[in-house]
Formats: sequence, structure tokens, C-alpha cells
Amino acid sequence: QDNDIIVNRNCASPQSASRLGQFLATSYDALENCVWPKLHSLAMLNVDSAKNAKPATVAAVSPHHVSRRFAELAAAVLALFPPPAPEPSHTNQRSRIGSSSLLEADLIQQDRSSISPPLSPSGKRARAKALATLHRERESQLRDALITNLRDEVLGLLARMATDAFPEQMRDRVVFLANNYDMILVVLKRRKIDAHAVATLTTFFEGLLARQRDAYVDTTLDQNFGQLVAFVKTTEQDLNTSKKINLDAEHVEFLVHHFAKNWEPFLQKVNDEIFAYFANFLNGTEVLKLTFTQLLLYYTRFQDIVRKAWRRPPPFAKDLVSAATVLLEIKKYTRTFS
Repeated sequence: QDNDIIVNRNCASPQSASRLGQFLATSYDALENCVWPKLHSLAMLNVDSAKNAKPATVAAVSPHHVSRRFAELAAAVLALFPPPAPEPSHTNQRSRIGSSSLLEADLIQQDRSSISPPLSPSGKRARAKALATLHRERESQLRDALITNLRDEVLGLLARMATDAFPEQMRDRVVFLANNYDMILVVLKRRKIDAHAVATLTTFFEGLLARQRDAYVDTTLDQNFGQLVAFVKTTEQDLNTSKKINLDAEHVEFLVHHFAKNWEPFLQKVNDEIFAYFANFLNGTEVLKLTFTQLLLYYTRFQDIVRKAWRRPPPFAKDLVSAATVLLEIKKYTRTFS
């Protein structure tokens, strides 16, 4: 029924000059004001529920149902009460005045019953415009506060779930949160909501998801090529302060042989793990590409360090795997998903 109120209200064109159009617009404004308190009370029940909920036992890293419920509720609120689209800078005075006619019939009725002298037509339009602006601002504040409060409590609940379920498995915590953030984004994007209305919320969760993806990549590389990554970072810092560096040849040789032995099994292992971990195929594909790309970048930087440290290739240089070979193998995994 609430949805019917909003749809029918939009059918009453704000620009309509007829008394019927003005009457319908004003009537639906009144109905909308009745809907908001009920909607707000129901939303606050959801906020309190998320705030006071005890983290349920999570046995897997797949998305939790609370994420879908939040996304569905947020999508419904944004569909019913979308934020006003930004007005173009060239909007003329006539179109701006027309947007205020929603409240004009009510204002005229108030003017007739008032003991004060009636306002002129331009005064009525100005008053209607001011009250309509206040109405939109109040609606926007209620909507934004409602969604923000619920979002923060749901994020807190998900964080507690991840910590309780995976106290020592950092990568599992990262994957659990990434899957839930991705689920929220999928639901929001599948709903037919105006892009402007949902932009703020989707941008927020895209940022959260990007950070979890980066955390997964860093954790995975650290577990498999941690010494190589640490060597590259430390040596590059030394190169920034001094052009001449003295490297431990035995350590560098160990890193060369370790990479040559493990890089191909690593690609297969990560490919299998990612598609077992991440619920959404597209999200998993993006994480796979990020992981392989970051590995290739670290190895390329490692090769550059070796070339700078030795004018003549050291004996172990023959065991260096070319970056082109690594890239060719990576393409075998990623080409399927392009």
C-alpha cells in the first residue's frame, strides 16, 4: 500500500496547473507524511535488532542472510523516497516555481481561512517553494539517518561474526566480509533504482569491498611469497636513500630458486581457492586478477633490483623465470573470464 501511495503521488504531476492535479499532489503529500513515522519506527526496530543481536555461529565464509535483508530494506527505502536529482545549472525560474506546486493548494486553503490579508500569487508561490524545500530536506534527513544507522549496525554485526567465527584465520575473516559486502552490492544493483538515488550507498560498499580484496591479495602473497615481497619493499626503500646497495647473494639466490619452484603451483592453488572461497563468480574473478597482477608486479620489481645490483649477471641469473613466461601462464587462467 505504501508503494501505491508513492506511485500515485508521482502520477499527480507537480507541474499540473489544474486544481485536480494540485489537490492530488497535496493529498499524497499528506499520505506520505503518514507513512514516514510508521516506516521510521519499523526501521528503528531493525536497527535495534542488529545492534543487540548476538553473533550467530558462522560455519563458512559465504554471505550471511543479514546482508541480504539489509540490502533489500535499503533498496526499498531508496525506491520509495529517492533523493532529489541535482538541478541543472541552467534551470529557469519558471521550472523552479513549478516544482513547488505540490503544496500550493494546501497553502491557498490556509490563506483563505487566515485572518491576515491573502498573499499575492507570487507570494504564494514563494511560500510554497520554501515549504516544499523544507519538506524535501526533512525527508532526506530522515532517509539518510535511517539508512546510515542501519548500515553501521549491520557492519558492526558482520564484524563481530567474522571475529567470533575466525579468531585466528585472518584470510577467512577477509573473505567473509568481502562476500557480504559483495552480496549487498549485488542486491542494490539488481533492483531497478535510479542510479543517483543509490550512488552514495553503492560507492560506500564498493570502497569496503575494494579494501577487503586488497587485504586478501596481501595476505595470500605474504603466505606464499612473503620473503620475496619483504625483500622488494626493503630494498626499494634502501635504493631511495642510497644509489649503491650491497645484497646478500645467497639470500637473493634462495629467492630466485624459491620463486622458480613455486610460482606455477601457486597459480593453480590460488585459482582453486578463490572460486571455492568467493560466492560470486564475478567477484572471485576480480580477486584472481588482482592477485596474479600483484604477484607479477612484485616479481618484475625483484628482477629490476637484481639487474641493478649486479653489473654482470650472477650465476643464478640463469634460473630467473622471465616475466613474459609468468604473464603467459597467468593469461591461461584469466582469458577464460575475459
